[in-house]
Amino acid sequence: MLEPYLDELVIQAPELTIRRIASGEIFVAGISMSGKSNPDLTNWLLRQGKLEIKQAKIVWLDEKRNAASLSLDNLNLTVLSPLWRGLVKNHTFSLSSAISAGTSNPILVSGSFYGDDVSQTEKWHGKITLQLKNANLAAFKTWADYPVDIQSGIGSANISLDFASHQVQSITSNVNIENLQLQTKPDASPITLRKLAGNLNWKNLNKFHLVGTTPKKFGHSSVLII
Repeated sequence: MLEPYLDELVIQAPELTIRRIASGEIFVAGISMSGKSNPDLTNWLLRQGKLEIKQAKIVWLDEKRNAASLSLDNLNLTVLSPLWRGLVKNHTFSLSSAISAGTSNPILVSGSFYGDDVSQTEKWHGKITLQLKNANLAAFKTWADYPVDIQSGIGSANISLDFASHQVQSITSNVNIENLQLQTKPDASPITLRKLAGNLNWKNLNKFHLVGTTPKKFGHSSVLII
């Protein structure tokens, strides 16, 4: 079926609100995500040569956590899907955005992925890289849960992850955190580290398993504490 193809499509200064109500249901621009969605428009956008979203604003309202609003401001997104890459369903993207809490530096995200249908993301695979500089880690506790209670810490990180089938396959990261304080147990004294720096690597080794066995996930990591 013939359809219009654009070498470049630019969307200027859109604003979007994403809201999670107390029951956990999520609404995007007032539309519930719990029902069946039509992916035709999003899939068509992925088939264009270049999609640019400039100076966007996204607001996250989390009523389930009773949290203050969190916004991404001056968000710029570029998705490249030239015809030769479209033959193998490959897309590359880059994103930069200011965030209303945690750091005054922009968040940078880039990556490459294979897939052409947003209703079948379980078939997608690719790589995503995140760069975060001088972030107040404790500030994000309002909107996210950490494995341990981080009471303070200013850090930078460069994190790359490979994904497939809705699972993270590997993570490679370089972190540098100063004045880190962790509360591992409510009745224990906090752990204080003047500086934590090094490389963290993890790989999902559960890629193949015998029929009839219970799959187990393994990983490995390394960290240098200074």
